[in-house]
Amino acid sequence: MQYTDIQIWQPGILRNTDYLNPGPAKLLAATLDKDIKIFKEGGVLPELWHWLYFL
Repeated sequence: MQYTDIQIWQPGILRNTDYLNPGPAKLLAATLDKDIKIFKEGGVLPELWHWLYFL
């Protein structure tokens, strides 16, 4: 590969999706007396709840 090839190269878009187990979110929801039915695979977590998955 020539140096000029490196200068004009542009990376493509990289998208990565990971599905989390809804179990920890359901347990925290039950602890906080929230509706656990809203947590299902492929759903969205409330803000900052992703920290459950780093414990």
